Amino acid sequence: TRRELNLAIDQVQDTVPAMDTFELNLPVEITAGTTRMRRVVALTARRHRFIFPLEKAPDMVRIDPGEWILKELTFEKSLSELRYQLWYDRDVVGRYRAAEQLTRYPDEAAPVLQRALLREPNYWVRERIAETLGEIGRDAAREVLLDESVHDIDPRVRLAAAKALGHYPDADVAATLETLLEQDGNVYVQGAAAEALAAIKADGVEKRLRKLLERDSHSNILRQAAFDGYKALGDPGLLSRAPRYVEYALADGGANRLARTVMGYAMTFRETHRKKVVEVLETALDNPYFRTRSAAARHLATMGARESLPALRAVLESERRSYVRPTLESTVETLEAPPTAAAAGVE
Repeated sequence: TRRELNLAIDQVQDTVPAMDTFELNLPVEITAGTTRMRRVVALTARRHRFIFPLEKAPDMVRIDPGEWILKELTFEKSLSELRYQLWYDRDVVGRYRAAEQLTRYPDEAAPVLQRALLREPNYWVRERIAETLGEIGRDAAREVLLDESVHDIDPRVRLAAAKALGHYPDADVAATLETLLEQDGNVYVQGAAAEALAAIKADGVEKRLRKLLERDSHSNILRQAAFDGYKALGDPGLLSRAPRYVEYALADGGANRLARTVMGYAMTFRETHRKKVVEVLETALDNPYFRTRSAAARHLATMGARESLPALRAVLESERRSYVRPTLESTVETLEAPPTAAAAGVE
């Protein structure tokens, strides 16, 4: 009995005067048993309906395999279709998309993802599998992370697994994350494990995070993890130490990511610990890296920190970079405005 595949493709982007529909040739690949059919369909209107004759029901349908065309595509598939695509698609992008979409089947996905892990050669797909295992939030998924993903040869996959375990607050997960923090050879994995321990509020995590402040690492990833972990805990305990970590001496080639992380941590407590937060931000104004100074100024404007006007004026007076001055000038103008006008957003 011959079958037909009816494929509906709609362009759903907003219409603007200069653009209505896109006209393009779109590759479609259909796999049915041992038959693989590749066709190119022409899109010239908002809605199209295409019919493809087949010998049997399709196992997999791919729109633009390889994703060579810039677009957003919504193409929901059944569990069986996603399983086939994850296990058998020759295209790495197709396998990645299948792993991504399996979040729609949280109760059935874990064994499908586990089998894929055991045979998947590409780290990018295994990384996405770990992310999906975290997002679906089921015990079976946690077991796959503990049994497989945290032992992956590629640190990018172990990093994703550590983050994913932050969705599972239990003793076994905490023990595994502690092992990653203490023994993994990659500092990015260690940092992710530390943040996940904070996410699950593991016993003694504050002490572990404080120890990370003493350790040098690439781009200060471990110190960043310490502040992000305390932020996840909602704990202001590092505010008194924070000014030191927005200084340029600790930039360590990471484009001052640490300083921006510390400022983000401090801003979490701007309503309850205003004086300490302002101290952190004013210290950051002295950082020679221009993006750090600009970020500090924006944070002070957000806080309405009129007490910081002398420091801001001093920085503005010495600032020679034309692309930094507008941010500083805007902050000073905002803070100099009467409080009621500033609150209303009036200059």
